[in-house]
Amino acid sequence: MKYRILLAALVLGGMACSRQPSGENRVELVPEEECLSFRLPDNVSTYIKSMQCWKDGEGVDHLVLANNNFPEIYVYDLYGGQLCKTVRYHKEGPDGVGPKSGGVYMQDWNTFCLPNLFAMEIAVIDSAGHKRATYRFPDDAFPFIPTRSITSCPLCWTDSTLYAYQGVNPRLGEECVCKSPVGLKCDLRTGAVEPLAFHYPSSLCRSPKAPALGIESKVSRCFDGRRFVYSFAFDERLYVLPPSHDEVQAVAAPSRYLPVPEVPEPVEADLVSGTRQMCELPFYGAVYYDPYREVYYRIAYPKEEYAEEENFKDLWQSGRSRFSVLVLDKELRVIGETMLPKDTYRSDLVLVGERGLYFSENHYKNPSFDEDVLKFRLFRLENL
Repeated sequence: MKYRILLAALVLGGMACSRQPSGENRVELVPEEECLSFRLPDNVSTYIKSMQCWKDGEGVDHLVLANNNFPEIYVYDLYGGQLCKTVRYHKEGPDGVGPKSGGVYMQDWNTFCLPNLFAMEIAVIDSAGHKRATYRFPDDAFPFIPTRSITSCPLCWTDSTLYAYQGVNPRLGEECVCKSPVGLKCDLRTGAVEPLAFHYPSSLCRSPKAPALGIESKVSRCFDGRRFVYSFAFDERLYVLPPSHDEVQAVAAPSRYLPVPEVPEPVEADLVSGTRQMCELPFYGAVYYDPYREVYYRIAYPKEEYAEEENFKDLWQSGRSRFSVLVLDKELRVIGETMLPKDTYRSDLVLVGERGLYFSENHYKNPSFDEDVLKFRLFRLENL
């Protein structure tokens, strides 16, 4: 009941709020000479979907990658670039985690969480690939759907609770427009699973029978140690919630390069024209927390126009052409925004490290693109 009252107030009051401009930049992101490079195994594409920075017990930073097509996980030394560990897991048998994994989340050297893309469960394996546990989402509690752990919306392990993503839920039928939870939480001690109290804003959800591009309810989430922050593609506000997800605060965080976002009208489209729309529409992308500088970063995509001969598939998989990065302070006030040069950096491959923010240079139009080496450019946050 408490959540419903707060959400009603949000809808009634939040919509009436005037749009707050980004204001004058107080900080900007400046590229540095430093780059991080990681040589990829032969069977790994640079179109990586699941990536994570992880610090071990000795304070050494690592990069964790999931292979999109083979049952392998790679752990690199973040600043040295060496491949430290390859974890191979099983799809079938006693240690099987299912035919396709939806990414990976690494908790420690002997704990890797693998969501099953075809079943309502998350498997936990050790460094030898042996299954230690399986957390299932029972149908008698709620009609859950499979989850995943991707770079912009990873699994989150806090104390004894695991938080996982849930998309707009077609199993809810017509009620999916207003009753789809943004995620679930699993008690790692008891295995009990329950949906989160926070639902997708109804203005962003489409009827399951209506044609859609697939990005209308696209969501990203980060955790700053105290609260979760959600970013939706067609909403300039950020949503701030405690771990209980029973209180909601909406914070205006508009880009100076985007108009007030509008959910695209549902249209019948073939794959090529649909992908073209996703590359041209203005919308918001991922949100990340930087614990070293106590700021948040939010990706924003301006409106674009392309000729028909453009390779829209590769452009979309490279994180589009241009994007800006909003910087918000710990009170979630916009303190700066930097537009990055076109066709140079990947907006979907982002690292937050102790030295700064890193963007991958593996854009397929970048002249230095190398499909065998994953490369990240350091950006320093500079006061103006």
